[in-house]
Amino acid sequence: GGQTILLSGNRDMGGLYHHKELDLYEITSGSLSEEITATKKGCVYLNDCDEKDDMRLDDFVRVANFATVDVDWEMRSVTLGLNRAEDSSRTGNDAGELLQFVEVDIPNGDWF
Repeated sequence: GGQTILLSGNRDMGGLYHHKELDLYEITSGSLSEEITATKKGCVYLNDCDEKDDMRLDDFVRVANFATVDVDWEMRSVTLGLNRAEDSSRTGNDAGELLQFVEVDIPNGDWF
């Protein structure tokens, strides 16, 4: 046994997921180039269009984003992160800002 990590992307929104029974984590990155708004999804409110998923760990990340996977062999952990893809002069947020993350422990013994 041990954790399984899936990487996927380009589904217009970013999300972090954990299937507890299978000990499976997924990080899905969104669009690198555009922010998702309600009108782009054909909804009055964005939450109206959200699929329900008990495995999602937090709200969707709708700003342009990219995923990172950082492995710390010394601490035996993997950090899955969703990061802002663009600078925003309107909000003062910087590209690369960590928006959401989950830390996954590497099990003892061989990982591969």
